[in-house]
Amino acid sequence: MISTVYDFSWETNGNLSEALGGDNGTFCITVQGDLNMPVNVTNLYTDANGNSTSCEPILGQECVDAILADDDGLSSSGEYCKGPRTIWYQLKECQATLGFAASIKGGPSYTTASFEFNGTIADNTTSGWKSDQGFFGTLTSVVNGSLSLPYFSATNQLRIISVNTQLPTNNGFTGGPELLCMRVNATGLGNNDENSDGIATVDENIFKVGPV
Repeated sequence: MISTVYDFSWETNGNLSEALGGDNGTFCITVQGDLNMPVNVTNLYTDANGNSTSCEPILGQECVDAILADDDGLSSSGEYCKGPRTIWYQLKECQATLGFAASIKGGPSYTTASFEFNGTIADNTTSGWKSDQGFFGTLTSVVNGSLSLPYFSATNQLRIISVNTQLPTNNGFTGGPELLCMRVNATGLGNNDENSDGIATVDENIFKVGPV
């Protein structure tokens, strides 16, 4: 089975609330499911991007701005996250990248989760969200070793998540949505169009690179 886990880390000990000096608030996360992207888009994220989570070099500034503007944030009660109003690949500003990829193999799923800095809303835990603790993950069915399509796909595909938080201040709240992009393996992929449809995708080229 291939397990993919998302986590954040910070320098201080304790949960996220303690790292922020005792502040508490709601943390919204939206994770895009697997999307078989064209290699000419995926290859825009290289080793040179390794210290950055900016999506602008890959998706373009107009697409990133549209996704952030479309984020619906918290419910009126502030108790849970509403997620995006529009599926990202349907935004007109994202048609050359996410929209194009969705037209090849259908649109991906999305997951929106709500957290509190000192515990998750879902189960009212009090231990809190700790550094390097996974907050989202996926698990495949049984595969034939690490040289399988799901393994290479998980390590080479572009990962996109949106985070949106509100921190209390003397004048109310501060914060807002951010879009983060990364690849586990940022090795450049080839341009093999195996099915001769005129579009070279990640899944058609991932066996050309080695495991991470």
